[in-house]
Amino acid sequence: MRKKTLAASRRAVIEFFLSRLDSSWQKQGQTGASYLTEDFPQGRDLDIFGPGSLYQYLSLAQTVWGREALRRLLTESARGGGPQHLDAARSRQEAVRELLANKEFVLDFAAQSRMLGAEKNLSAQNLNEFHAAARRAPWPRPLAFCFWALPAITLAALAAALTGLISYLPFAVCFLLQLILRLAGGKPLNALLAPLAAFRRGLRHVAPLLTLIEREEFDSTYLRELREPLVAKGGAARAIAALASVEDMTAWRFQPIAYFFITGLLMWDFHAARRLMAWQSRHSADLAPWLAAIGEMEALISLATIGFARDSFCFPDLAAAETPCLRMEELVHPLLKESEAVPNSLTLAPGVCVVTGSNMSGKTTFLRGIGLALVLAYAGAPVCARNFAATGLRLFSSLRVQDDVNQGISTFYAEILRIRAMVEYSAKKTPMLALIDEIYKGTNTADRVIGAEATLRKMSAPWIICLVSTHDFELCDLENDEDVKARNFHFAESYAGDELLFDYKLRPGRCQTTNAQHILRMAGLL
Repeated sequence: MRKKTLAASRRAVIEFFLSRLDSSWQKQGQTGASYLTEDFPQGRDLDIFGPGSLYQYLSLAQTVWGREALRRLLTESARGGGPQHLDAARSRQEAVRELLANKEFVLDFAAQSRMLGAEKNLSAQNLNEFHAAARRAPWPRPLAFCFWALPAITLAALAAALTGLISYLPFAVCFLLQLILRLAGGKPLNALLAPLAAFRRGLRHVAPLLTLIEREEFDSTYLRELREPLVAKGGAARAIAALASVEDMTAWRFQPIAYFFITGLLMWDFHAARRLMAWQSRHSADLAPWLAAIGEMEALISLATIGFARDSFCFPDLAAAETPCLRMEELVHPLLKESEAVPNSLTLAPGVCVVTGSNMSGKTTFLRGIGLALVLAYAGAPVCARNFAATGLRLFSSLRVQDDVNQGISTFYAEILRIRAMVEYSAKKTPMLALIDEIYKGTNTADRVIGAEATLRKMSAPWIICLVSTHDFELCDLENDEDVKARNFHFAESYAGDELLFDYKLRPGRCQTTNAQHILRMAGLL
């Protein structure tokens, strides 16, 4: 039965990667929508979390520890890219490279983790209850000798009675005494053993996952350090198997007749409790890190998804430097179908890039593609490009701004708060990347142009790379301003009769066309 379940799980993993070849992945898996928070606007702006997000595209994580590890990596990658972050990113990158070369391990581990993820009762809450229950013995210490003495006397009395040496009365008294002791210790024993029984099925899948990691001889430093704690103290998998054998003892409760006799003969639950407490004293501090290691491996395998699902990808060159730099060759948005995505190349140095173009020409998608590529790079994942290089950059975004009725904040004011945070952070003179879509779109044209020009002057600094999309061609004049280091790029469209065509290619210079009237006419509104 287990082999059949494992085979089905392996097929599900293969189907996971195949679904990345089209758009069917958007209808399955965890979306990470619960990770969308107001203090992390990049999560919504760049589609890092939520339906159809990067998290949903990548995530093979089935356990709560794996999902949390992937959330942490993506969030930290979107928030920072300092020297310490780059060192960690390069270390994870080395690990992901190794996993991509070890497809059989990835398939086995992902399949086993799906089986573990199906057991919903192996939760952090259950683990906390499990640890808390074993902190105090459910019996007075002087009573411990009875666990061995009383069963020995009971069995000896039974043997003597069976051979006719004595009557059955001594045996009956001992048998009854054990039952009474079990009844007397019922509440504390149940309090100790019940938390273990709560995740009994999950334990069957933890040991194989740990075994897979333990028996693998990794080359990358990150994976070796992940494996090292698991092989200490005789091995994590063996310890989990020992814990599972304790749980096997408690499973006799579901066999009433057999349980009645082993309780009266062997003080069965007391021995189970004794073994559990001995296990806790040796491994109590290890269980959470072992499960976290499983989650970390799930997250790393998830980061390798692009490498398994795409034909064209690269591992980014991450270099620590005081002067920001971002170089991309044939970069595509990672959430678009590879067969339909249009690549673009661009090298960015400190300054302002004003991106113009008609509606639906690809401006916003281009900005999001850059942001997601940077998130993937800092996480240690491959990027959907032929080449990609970046220095450490703090990532800011203002692409999908929403109003807040409860707080009385309009869309325009919400955008001002976002951009003000960028300007305030820029005072630290720390390398940063700012992505702004349709700057100040919530106000009238005259005020928008004045405000945008003032803002972009502030964002023109030797430590800032700023990309801003706009329909206001007046901002393109900043390229001729000696006080502002600015460049213009645009997306264009063409027409075939009434049909509007886009090639989604980035070109230097400002846009020369508009298509709003044509779209309104196509919709019958003009």
